[in-house]
Amino acid sequence: MINIKYFTLLPFIFIFLPSFVLFLSETTFFPLSIIVIFLSISILLLKSPTKIIRQIYYLYKKTPFKYLVYLYVYILISGLCAVTVGYYSFSRFIIVAVILVIFRIFLFAIYPSLVFPKCITFNNIIKFFMIAYLTILLVGFIEFVGVYFNIDIIQNFISFFSNIRDKDLSIIIETRSGLPRIRSFFMEPAAFAKFLTINLPMIYNLTRSRYAVFKNKLFNNLTKKYMVIMVWISLVLTQSPIFLILALFITIIYFYKNIIIFLQKTCIFITVLLTIFVGTLIFTFVMSLDLSQTYLIRILNVIEIIPKFTLDTIILVEPSLATRIINYINQFTLFLKHPLLGVGFGNTGWILIQHYLTSNIPLTIEMQINLQNATKTLTITSNAMYLLLYQTGIIGFALYCLFMIRIHNILNKVKNRFHGIQYDFILGLLKIILTIFIISLIYTQGFVDEYLFFICGISLAIILQSQNKKESSISIKGETNE
Repeated sequence: MINIKYFTLLPFIFIFLPSFVLFLSETTFFPLSIIVIFLSISILLLKSPTKIIRQIYYLYKKTPFKYLVYLYVYILISGLCAVTVGYYSFSRFIIVAVILVIFRIFLFAIYPSLVFPKCITFNNIIKFFMIAYLTILLVGFIEFVGVYFNIDIIQNFISFFSNIRDKDLSIIIETRSGLPRIRSFFMEPAAFAKFLTINLPMIYNLTRSRYAVFKNKLFNNLTKKYMVIMVWISLVLTQSPIFLILALFITIIYFYKNIIIFLQKTCIFITVLLTIFVGTLIFTFVMSLDLSQTYLIRILNVIEIIPKFTLDTIILVEPSLATRIINYINQFTLFLKHPLLGVGFGNTGWILIQHYLTSNIPLTIEMQINLQNATKTLTITSNAMYLLLYQTGIIGFALYCLFMIRIHNILNKVKNRFHGIQYDFILGLLKIILTIFIISLIYTQGFVDEYLFFICGISLAIILQSQNKKESSISIKGETNE
């Protein structure tokens, strides 16, 4: 008979090791990860229902998980109100607000607490993170080599996955300036770049830690020395300037103390020389590119129209940016019409279609086509802030912010109860949560993001363990005093 401890560990490895992309909606495989977690939790419930229910109760009582529950209850209430007044289809509400949210938020938030630390140790979680990063990066490099040098076996492998994803191979091996844009396991290069950018603080923390991640010294040293280089090469090869700039910004913030110390120790003359040298290299690289094949021409075009900025001009010059701006404006005006409860979580039905049809805001050609083809739902670009505002109102948005802020603040408080590589890992988690939260407010990032809630789930599991540690140490002290 299989030991339940090892059984619950296997799904965790299965989901984790093929890479975090199994948790991301940008990939093909995320429904499989949901099924695996659901089956694992079901078997755990059948094996020891009392323990699992007690663990979930403790998770609610001792961690910020309660705020996620409050948010979900509110989503149900506001959604039912929207159904009652006719804004929302009841069948759509059941699928999105009930089934989808439970499977894509709660399972990912609860699962880590059920298997950690009894089935999987803290140090093993850290190893899984590092192995997952390595796996993702190596697949990206293999993809680049295969496409650039026309290696048949790798090309066939990419073609196989492109067929699974229902994508044209020419899109999968998209090139700019003669170089293929790598995407690793992801659906598009920008998604890969976003993943690397979000996890950059964690990678810095683990690779710069003076504590070992792996017992094998050679493997540990090689990983720590070359992972950051691999990350930056991968970021450049994704050719996604937005995330490259964001990654540079995160790096400057992360190393700002080191930069200040360096500037203080280095004379101004050497600093100026270094700046000129680096600037010359960047300028030479940029001039060697075919501007028509890069984002640079698009950025320059946007800068040119700033003095005479209107939506009509930006639609002509930069339709991708215009689409986002138009969507955000429409979603915000829809929120102003329904500020308290919104129109129902996941509601992209007739009320949204009607709002776009009656809006005076100009639309891009792509948006006009989408609107003409829309019958029951409308596909739009959004981020967590605008999506929650117009779908759940100010209350739903406030509850989301409260959950994210509380989980960050409490994890920050309990981090000092851990030491060594575990402490460094928690610092990395804090920075990942902050990065995802900021991106979700300013860029295209859905609220229902499996990776976000999986990171939150690991954080909740660590908080729960720290609370249990604190209570056990208090009880031991009490017994000693007696």
